[in-house]
Amino acid sequence: MSRLFRLAVAALAVTTIALLLGGYRPDDPSGPLPLLHRAAVAAAWLLVLTTAALAHRRDGVSRFSRRSAWTAVGLATALPLLGAAVAVFGEPGWIGAAQVGAAFALPGSALVTVYNLALDRGAPGWLVAAAAAPAAPQPLVARFAAAGVAATLVIILSGAATGEVSPLACAGWPFCVEGSVLPADASAATFLHLAHRAAAVAGAVALLAVAWLTHRRPSPPLARRLSEWALGLVAVQILLGGNLIVSDGLLWFRGGHFAVGTLLWLMGVLTLAATARPSAVPAGARLAGGGRWLQPALGVELARAAASSPRPQPPLASGAAALVADTPSAIAFPTLPSAEQARQTIADYVALTKPGIQSLLLTTTLCAMLIADPRGVAFFVIAATLLGGALAAGGANVLNCYIDRDIDAIMPRTRHRATVSGRVSPRAALTFGLTLSALAVVELGLLVNWLAAGLALAGNLFYVLIYTRWLKRATPQNIVIGGAAGAFPPLVGWAAATGGLAPVAWLLFAVVFAWTPPHFWALALLKQGEYGRAAVPMLPVVAGEAATRRQIVLYSALLFAVCLLLVPAGLGPVFLAAAVALNGLFLGLALRLFFAPSKKIARQLFFYSLWYLALLFAAGVADRLILA
Repeated sequence: MSRLFRLAVAALAVTTIALLLGGYRPDDPSGPLPLLHRAAVAAAWLLVLTTAALAHRRDGVSRFSRRSAWTAVGLATALPLLGAAVAVFGEPGWIGAAQVGAAFALPGSALVTVYNLALDRGAPGWLVAAAAAPAAPQPLVARFAAAGVAATLVIILSGAATGEVSPLACAGWPFCVEGSVLPADASAATFLHLAHRAAAVAGAVALLAVAWLTHRRPSPPLARRLSEWALGLVAVQILLGGNLIVSDGLLWFRGGHFAVGTLLWLMGVLTLAATARPSAVPAGARLAGGGRWLQPALGVELARAAASSPRPQPPLASGAAALVADTPSAIAFPTLPSAEQARQTIADYVALTKPGIQSLLLTTTLCAMLIADPRGVAFFVIAATLLGGALAAGGANVLNCYIDRDIDAIMPRTRHRATVSGRVSPRAALTFGLTLSALAVVELGLLVNWLAAGLALAGNLFYVLIYTRWLKRATPQNIVIGGAAGAFPPLVGWAAATGGLAPVAWLLFAVVFAWTPPHFWALALLKQGEYGRAAVPMLPVVAGEAATRRQIVLYSALLFAVCLLLVPAGLGPVFLAAAVALNGLFLGLALRLFFAPSKKIARQLFFYSLWYLALLFAAGVADRLILA
């Protein structure tokens, strides 16, 4: 059953990827995206077919799981047939609507299959417990959840039809034109666009009703949580839709709108599944470590007892008995890791990529792309660049953990890393880091451009070889020179968006370069004892706290000056106002730390520096969008 469940999860992941790839249609149908979409659809069909076939033959699989699995097979088969019909007959409205409906229903069916298989096997425990049955059946909640799913599908279909006919038939928001619901020359496309907005309002009301019912009536905890999250996503979706209109169809707003709509759809489907078929676990029941319910139903307990009881064996001839006596009682076969072990292993590998650091690097990459070309960057290019950036940064961070595993074992904040504890062997970490780095270069080169790929590789090598391998243990200026490694992401983003580099791109590089020393030295003031024990020559360890605080002030002033240089280079008054405010606060904290040193102020400066960089780059994006 565990293999079947993992196969169903893989089918869900691939069908969702196929849906997201199909939601974006580039101008060039011969580009890499359509090929990736066709490959994802073919892989999805193979996975859902294999899942359904195994579910049909495997014991212990409920009829709910079999039905949803075969439904997914039917939808996966219908999609290419509808695509062929579009190629033959053009794209009549009903075929297009059926194609969109099937495309969304496929991952929905795959999700329901995963949910039903989880209930069949009693694991993972968190999902079984979250789907715990209420005290009494509540069919009304399930009916409203079904209505919410239907309303979401209507929103999706009307939005797809609007996008095909005229995505900007109504150029205003929230009204069709400024100050009026309808323009004087309203067309069929205008009414279709207004129908989509009306469906969105009705869908929001339906989701609000579902959230209200799941909180007022006994419902599975999973349904309550999903309904809460769905309401929050509805607000995000409305804002994205409004920005899509007022930005004249900016592609990354369109991509975000589609992605959030997909997530809302899947959350609605899972809410319906949880209310229509809650788990047999009563609310508040304890689960065993592997996720199993500790108080199973009587029939399940009797079945387990029968399975574990010894069966009568026929008498053996004396020769056969001797043969059996000489045979080992148990043959050792390699066993698959348990679900808990697999989750721990995945978590260990993910932790080695340092997701928190990656998020800041990817923020500067994305913002640099939007500053370079706020309206012309395709959503696919943005997604491919961020994926490549995540692979490159993750690979560099894993290699950093591999090289530094000896000093990581000494410092309390790093001694629990998997490379130190032995949960990930040095060879596995090295292989993982090199693989991620190589994949990043290939992915960026093939899907974006080779300049972006080369810059990502340069940043990776600088961080691993120059900073980690050499400077970190050799000089107290390690973070000053090594800070260049973290400044490469804006260059990667700019090159991905424009195919080249410009003075503004190099100034963004300089901003991150000047930001790194005060940011990192604030942390070093808090952790200087750890660095001293590990013999890492950080500035506070070598030169003392007073010299470090003085250097923080100097580099904060340098950072202020570099930010101001961006204004004559091309950024405008919005960025100037934000830069003055953000850098003023940064320099003020640095001066407070200098004149009244304390761990509290050093901690405030460190955490503010994280927000500072994200807000500064976001201000650059806002400036370019407003001026554009």
